[in-house]
Amino acid sequence: MKDASRESNDLVRFFITLPDSVPFPDGYRTAVTVGSPDPDEIDGGQPFVHLEFIQSEDISRRYGSYRASISAANRALGLTPPGGDQRDLEMRGQYTTVAATTPSDRKHHSETKWGKPQDAPSSKDAFNRCMEAVSEMVRTYRAAFEVPCSIPTYEQTHNAVLYQFAPAAIMSPNIPGFLDVDACDWGELGLLFLDHGNLPDHTPDGIRTEEGEDRFFYFRRLLDEASPLFLWRERFTDARRALWVEGRYGESVTMGNTASEVLLDGILSLLYWEKREDASNLASVFAEGALVRRLKSKFPGLLGGAWSLDTPGAVSEWFHHAYKLRHRVVHGGYRPSRIEAQRALNAVHSLSLHCLDRIAERRNEFPRAALILISKEGLEQRGKWCTKMQNFHHDVAPGEDPWLEAYGAWRSELSSAQLAELSR
Repeated sequence: MKDASRESNDLVRFFITLPDSVPFPDGYRTAVTVGSPDPDEIDGGQPFVHLEFIQSEDISRRYGSYRASISAANRALGLTPPGGDQRDLEMRGQYTTVAATTPSDRKHHSETKWGKPQDAPSSKDAFNRCMEAVSEMVRTYRAAFEVPCSIPTYEQTHNAVLYQFAPAAIMSPNIPGFLDVDACDWGELGLLFLDHGNLPDHTPDGIRTEEGEDRFFYFRRLLDEASPLFLWRERFTDARRALWVEGRYGESVTMGNTASEVLLDGILSLLYWEKREDASNLASVFAEGALVRRLKSKFPGLLGGAWSLDTPGAVSEWFHHAYKLRHRVVHGGYRPSRIEAQRALNAVHSLSLHCLDRIAERRNEFPRAALILISKEGLEQRGKWCTKMQNFHHDVAPGEDPWLEAYGAWRSELSSAQLAELSR
C-alpha cells in the first residue's frame, strides 16, 4: 500500500461493502482506535480509523441466481429466453458500504514477512486496520441487538476494493479529535486487489465429472451409509471453506478439530469391526470426552508407530496446535488469527496422513480397512501393494458381503450400546 513519495501523515480511504447490510443510519460517522500502539513508531500512538456508513440500494445479490434459474428452466422446456429490456424484473437489495479512512502505511512491510497480506498486524497495514475497525463495529451491533448478520472479514470482502489517497489530514474545527474527511484533498480512485479464494461467480478447479465418476459414486455410498469416513472429509472441507473463503478462523479451528475426532473414532471403529470385536462391549472405549485417552491407549497397539502427544511429530502437532487451540476457542471464546487457524488445519491434515500411513504399514493385519480408506491406488503410490494384498483383493474380497454395509450395521450396534451407556 505504501507509496515511498508520500509523507507519513498521508491518509488513505477504502470503500468496503459489507457482506450483509447493517442498519447504521445513512451517513453515520465515528472514529475509533484499533489494536495496540506500534513500538516502531516515534509517536507510539494507537492508529485511528474514521468510519462513515453509507446505505444504498442496487440490484440484489440474489438477482443473478434468479436469472440463472429462469435460463435453466427455459433450456429444460426448449423455450427461447425473452428478449428486450428486463430491468422491470430486477430484484433490488440493500447494501452498506463503509468509507474507512486511516493513516496510510508509514513504512514498507514485506508481504513475505507475513506470508499472506491479511496476516500483517493492523499497526502495519492500513487496509487490515480498517477491516478490523469495521469488524469490531459489526460485532458490537450483532451482540447488542442479537442480529445474525455476517462479520466482515478480509476473505468475505469483494476482491477488488476502491481506495483514495489524500496528502494530509485535516481535523474538524467543530468536533475535537475528528477528521474533516470532506475537506481533505482526495486523489483519484485506485483499485486494491485482495488475496483470497472467495470468488463465488467462478467454478472452482477440480470439477471432473467423467474422470472422477467412480470416486464420486464411492463417496455417495459413504454418504448413504452416514459413514464417518465421509463425515470427516465433509467437516474438513467445511473447515477449509471457513478459513479460505469466509475468513471465520475460529469456526475453521473447531470444524477442523471435529473432523479429526470423527476420523480417529471412525478409524478405530473400522479396525475393531475388522477384528470382529463385539460392538455391544465397546461403549466404554468410545466414551465421550475420552478421545485423547483412546489415542494414547488404543492406536499404538493396533497400528504401531508414534502416537505420543509430546514427541515431535504429526500427533503432537495436532494435539498442541489443533486440539488445545479448539479448547481455547470453544471454552474461552478465543479468536485465533489466520496463521493459527492455518496451522491447526495443516495439523489435522498431517494427522490424517499419519493415520493412513500407519494403516498402510499394517495392511496385512487390516486389509479391509486398507482398501476402504486407502484403496489399491493409494497402496500402490505408497509402494505397499504387496503380493499378499493382491491375493486378498482378487481371491478373498469378492466373496465377502459388502464391507460398507457390514461396517455400517456394526456401527449401529455400537451407537445403540453408547446410548444405553449414557442412559444408565
